This record gives sequence, C-alpha cells and structure tokens, in this order.
Amino acid sequence: MFVCRLHCLWASIPIKLLFIDIDGPVWLDRLNDLAFAKELMDYMGSETFGLPLATKKKIHGVLHGIISEGELAAVPLSFNFDLMNKNLHATGLSKQSLINAVKSLSKDNQITSSYLSPGHYKSNLPLKAIYDIIKSWKLKEFGEEKYLSNVKNEYALNILKT
Repeated sequence: MFVCRLHCLWASIPIKLLFIDIDGPVWLDRLNDLAFAKELMDYMGSETFGLPLATKKKIHGVLHGIISEGELAAVPLSFNFDLMNKNLHATGLSKQSLINAVKSLSKDNQITSSYLSPGHYKSNLPLKAIYDIIKSWKLKEFGEEKYLSNVKNEYALNILKT
C-alpha cells in the first residue's frame, strides 16, 4: 500500500445512519501518496521499465483508481449505489446515468467509483443530493402512482417522501 501519513480516528463509536452501520476505527486521512502513484504509473509506461510483469494491467488499473479517487480525498466515506437503489426500489437506474446526472448539475461536481470496493462511489455532493437524483429518476420513470409502490421499509419511505 502507498501509505503517506499515519493519522486515524481510533474511537470505536457506532454511528447509525439510514442503511449504514459504521463501527470504528475509521480512517479519515489520505490513504495513498498521489505523487508517488503518478510517478509509478508514468515509470511503468516508460521505455525504461523493462520488467515483463503478468500483472502489469492490474497494477496500472489500481494506480489509475488511486489517482482518480485521489481527487476526492477530502470525502472520507463512499456510498453503495446498488444498495441505495435496492432499498428505494429504483433498481433500473444505471451507474452511468448516476454519473451523468451528478456531472450535469455542475462542472465542479465529481463522482468516481472506489478502486477498493466495486459498486461503491465517492462524490463531493452530499448524500442527500444523491438521494434526490435517485428520487427524481424514480418519479420520472414510474410516475406518481407507482412512486411509493412496493416500498415497505420505513426509512426508505421517509427518504422518498422528503
């Protein structure tokens, strides 16, 4: 791993969120040294790198993930898009549609998938805005009559009604 600093919140405080249980410790500082990751990626692509590694594509993919996720280093936690859709019964919304929606709101908005956990995303938008995108899509796709159909979870109903 490319650990640059050792700063961690070691308190083990359970926090109850809508569909998320978080138990510490939670790492709140940068995990990777982006300058080193960029330098290593450039070196692997250069002519001076002569090792015929079988895992070169995988290493390149991980480095690319580190660099792209590094732009959102200030966002400590990611969200599980598939779980959010499942809980709100909006499973038809594609990941690419979410990415397009986030980027269409403002050129400053960022979203990227996590290289550590496929299906998890980080964004500089608040989680409420992500829920609003899902709710808007569901309302447009299903209409007002079917918007709340099949949703029996109390938390999901509260999200959809607000």
